[in-house]
Amino acid sequence: MGFKRRFLGVITAATALTLLFSLAITVPSAYATTKVKVSKYKNKFKSNSKGWCSHAAPGPSNKVASCDGMLGDWGKIDIVKSSFANGGGYAPAVPAPPGNGTHYARVTGAPQSYSQFWDLPPGITEGPNGCSTPGEEACEGPFINFGKRALAGAENVFPTDGFTSSIKIYLDTAWAGVNPGQIVDWDVALNSSAGTFAQDFIFNLCSTSDGGGGFYISASNNAGGCSTGPFEESTSGWYTFTHTFYWSAGEINVQYTVKNSAGDTVFQYLETESSMPGIGALTSPTQLGGPHYGWLPDEDVLGLPLAQETLKKNAVQP
Repeated sequence: MGFKRRFLGVITAATALTLLFSLAITVPSAYATTKVKVSKYKNKFKSNSKGWCSHAAPGPSNKVASCDGMLGDWGKIDIVKSSFANGGGYAPAVPAPPGNGTHYARVTGAPQSYSQFWDLPPGITEGPNGCSTPGEEACEGPFINFGKRALAGAENVFPTDGFTSSIKIYLDTAWAGVNPGQIVDWDVALNSSAGTFAQDFIFNLCSTSDGGGGFYISASNNAGGCSTGPFEESTSGWYTFTHTFYWSAGEINVQYTVKNSAGDTVFQYLETESSMPGIGALTSPTQLGGPHYGWLPDEDVLGLPLAQETLKKNAVQP
């Protein structure tokens, strides 16, 4: 992952993402035929961000990927108290969700100087009003590679009953109303049975002043753009964003679901195999792997609150 944005040239976003993350995790040849099953993950972010930004980057340096929020690196993740004012910007001093006590995580994007997808202007910054160049992965967040130790990101066995990934994100719709066009993308990627990247599955959030302020929510396989639908959430609070991956009727399905703090579903979208450009025609779930990573490829919000991330096998099919 350490070589991101260095050499790929001008290609489509979908192709770039495929190349970027297929190359980013180099699976040791000794494991090429080894079955790497899906490992569960759970972190409330009450005291640590274990699992995030913790793998060794490829290449001769073998350094841990740098999630320091600096130019050209990955965004930061910090554990803070609920009294944290965030400089009076996004979601100042919001309470933690039930079960978290008085702590949760806040993430911030790192400004980029180069993109293989499109030209970026010089001098990109992220501040209380968002990213100076919204979208386009100009302000890039931190990530987690799912799995254990050296094989994190290389899980190559799709569970019989599928798997579910979820995370809580705090939406500050008042901030969104006065800072329209800022983007947050939450991306969970799926591996192939070879343990390499196959496809991104992304919740796209875009701030808007429409309707008094809120976030448009949509689902896609590419990051970087600002969607204006199909749904706008206009109430501030903690929301649970869930990807459910399961095999049904001879194909892979991915259910995107967003629930509010009361447990009510506010957004839902089902993506079937025919609309997944990176998957191709499948005949069996044995052609699929497990989750590759969770990532915020666009993270335009300074101090975005996160809590209660989980990854579970045996998905409850919608």
